[in-house]
Amino acid sequence: LRIEVWDTGIGIAESDRARIFGEFERLGKEPRRAEKGLGLGLAIVDRIARLLELEVGLRSQMGRGSCFSVLLPYGTSPPASGQSDTVTIAALPESLSTRCISVIENDAPTLEAISTLLESWDCEVVAAASSVAALGALERIGRTPDLIIADYQLDDELGTEAIARLRQRFDERIRALVISAQRSAGLASEVKRLGCAFLPKPIQPARLRAMTAFLLSRTEP
Repeated sequence: LRIEVWDTGIGIAESDRARIFGEFERLGKEPRRAEKGLGLGLAIVDRIARLLELEVGLRSQMGRGSCFSVLLPYGTSPPASGQSDTVTIAALPESLSTRCISVIENDAPTLEAISTLLESWDCEVVAAASSVAALGALERIGRTPDLIIADYQLDDELGTEAIARLRQRFDERIRALVISAQRSAGLASEVKRLGCAFLPKPIQPARLRAMTAFLLSRTEP
């Protein structure tokens, strides 16, 4: 079964077709396009497809548009072996269960909302309004965070500064996500330069989960 998604955009040059599946890759440099995405969508699709052993295809014609497709297995299920009717499905590597996530947000309702959402996905959440409070809480429980999520504009520091402090204390390689109501291309670029991912507010649960799983699944430095 082939599922296809077509668009009528500008098309994708042959030389660009491999790199668009990379992280933070976006084609087109116009300012009006800069705020429309982070360049992670196709990277996430490619990673999930590899995990599920699926084939992702791309056809494109310059000036006409592109077609992305995924090929799914389709057919009659083989007869079950054994007498049990129970099927056990292994968790994907993106499972968020037991992962420790430090959330730094100075707006109390937002902090509670994000923390509740992450806890519903079985994450261990360490919530704080500042890097000082986050460091203290993490040291009290003896945990190193697997991921740091920080609002960009905190009370007495920037989110990137808070992330830098936690990385300096625990591990420079800790994945980090900056969230902000600011949607400027300059901010997104600055966050990326500092080795963090960026997600604009308001936060959509599906996007937060996808981004969190994506960052936690990365193994390269």
